Amino acid sequence: MQVTVVSDKELGRMREKSRPAMQKFAADGHVKLIKDLQSDLEKIRK
Repeated sequence: MQVTVVSDKELGRMREKSRPAMQKFAADGHVKLIKDLQSDLEKIRK
């Protein structure tokens, strides 16, 4: 397995780039999906 380490700066840039998509899904009524995704991502980051 290959693991790629991404810098904090790059992670921040990636989050900013994905923000419009997350907002679009939330606006389309997928608020629970977004909350579940964000919750899962927080678990992974810890």
